[in-house]
Amino acid sequence: MYNDIFLDLDNTILDFSRSQASAFEQICQELEVTYSANLLQTFIRYNLALWEQLEVGKLTKDALLAKRFPDFFAQYGVILSGTETDDRFRHYLSDYLFLVDGAEDFMSHLKERGYRIYAASNGVYNTQVQRLEKANFLHYFDDLFISEKLGVAKPNTLFFERSVESLGNNFQKERALMIGDSLSSDIKGANNFGMDVCWINPNKEILPKGYSVAYDVAHLDELRNIL
Repeated sequence: MYNDIFLDLDNTILDFSRSQASAFEQICQELEVTYSANLLQTFIRYNLALWEQLEVGKLTKDALLAKRFPDFFAQYGVILSGTETDDRFRHYLSDYLFLVDGAEDFMSHLKERGYRIYAASNGVYNTQVQRLEKANFLHYFDDLFISEKLGVAKPNTLFFERSVESLGNNFQKERALMIGDSLSSDIKGANNFGMDVCWINPNKEILPKGYSVAYDVAHLDELRNIL
């Protein structure tokens, strides 16, 4: 049924939530800011809001990286400038790498079945490549479509249009599947482009109105029966 699999990375195969928590705690230690679960949750909400602004074109990647930590820690009396803290944070995301449960078996399964596999991720290119290298996942992918390189982020239809330009006549939209966890970028982006999409939904949330998914799974293992 499908030939091409477009695969989100964060919280789809790479456990970004765990990596983010560890990286943020490390940053707090360096800045001598008392780390707590409440502070982490405040940062997560703040960071997510920034990425949502990027998704809708209200914020550039460079602006996001420049303001993320200076603006956040200014609330706690810590004065920062530039992207040095952000650079360290993204380095720690690679150091503290965790996989989503079942991700390695799932990637091996896709490759054994002969699918063409493409990363489809909003993020910083070098950071995502480093994380995939550390996970020993790079060899599974036929190409990496990362928003920084494409110059546009999911859910913008241009993200997918620019991604498939390099695939030529081998690509058939009706035989392609997007897999991801984010409603605002993965699901909406695939819906905008007209591509089937599988929602990775570990908390078994109810799909909001205005979204359409071909599959709704709580765990990657469930996709073995589909792919």
